[in-house]
Amino acid sequence: METSNEYLEQINEILSLLKEQSKRKAVLELLLGFSDNEEMRKVFLKTDIAKIMIRQLESEDTTDRDLVLQIMINLSCEETFQAKFIELNAIYRIVTLLMQKIDKEVLKDDGEKKDNFDIASLGSKNDIDMKLIFDKYVINSETIKKNSSTFQEVPYYFMILTNLTISEAGQKKFLNVEDDKITGIIFMKVLDKFFQYIYNEEFNFCSSLFANISSLKVGRELILEHKIFKIFLIHLDKMNNFKIVNLLRIIRNCCFEFEAYKDDLLINDAILFSYLIKILVLTNITEKKELLDIGIFHIDNIYFPHFNQELAQLDKETINDLILDIFLVLTNIEEAIALMKSKDLYKAIKQIGVRIGDSENITNRLFVINNYLEN
Repeated sequence: METSNEYLEQINEILSLLKEQSKRKAVLELLLGFSDNEEMRKVFLKTDIAKIMIRQLESEDTTDRDLVLQIMINLSCEETFQAKFIELNAIYRIVTLLMQKIDKEVLKDDGEKKDNFDIASLGSKNDIDMKLIFDKYVINSETIKKNSSTFQEVPYYFMILTNLTISEAGQKKFLNVEDDKITGIIFMKVLDKFFQYIYNEEFNFCSSLFANISSLKVGRELILEHKIFKIFLIHLDKMNNFKIVNLLRIIRNCCFEFEAYKDDLLINDAILFSYLIKILVLTNITEKKELLDIGIFHIDNIYFPHFNQELAQLDKETINDLILDIFLVLTNIEEAIALMKSKDLYKAIKQIGVRIGDSENITNRLFVINNYLEN
């Protein structure tokens, strides 16, 4: 049986073959197969594969770049590799390539010139005009559809970034917290693209990236201070199931900052509460005749046309957990309880509670929430 050192020697030899163009694809396919194996990833840790893959990604030769991206996805799932990539400044390098990729593909379709992404030209976070983003988007969905087939590699970039921002170190690096002048700049540039292509499923994992960022206090404060939370809510009806689930994670995390940002969280007469109940209804009521009317006007007249009710059954437990967590967090604040009562949320939750109370964990939380709303 071959030893770990023998494997290491062979892997290094295989990596050296990447320099030979005729063997490049075969080598990448072999590495991709190895990278899917946990034991082989441990061997990879002793090599320079992380550095090599980033350089391959940045190479002018874009042949088989999808294989490079898939290898990086597999590697970035590993906690130790996440640290390696962060040390190599991979987050900024990948974002740079991602932005160039998006602009290049759009340019190919519409002929418009795009600005190259360069952190040196971004200015400071105070230069970002969120009102400009708010007024500019969202583009008509029919316009977006023409680009739906051009972003084939984009999900890979977002998957890697999502993996790299699972840790606090990755979140801080993505937000540039070490430099107050540019904190959040990269986030806002990516946010700009997310809203521009909000109808595109290729941008689904971008919402996972944002959910990770909201786990960090600095990230939550950035979302709330710059009124990004409001923009998320206003464009909720344009999001599909995947994005909505991640937005629920963002909302849950932002609610931990309620005391300092209650006006931002309760905008538009606390429309957030009605949205959450509507998502609960869509997720837990499967009969169409029930779905049409639960007897509360401001909830019945909310529509999420891109939210697939059947697909939601697969995420039912996650959705119920997140929404009940949000309500449970807010029951600690009297002002929030008063607003929930004014929205008839007790009546709404009682009506659908029998459908979502299918576990002791959920039943207990429902009991606590209803108790606050009833008394």
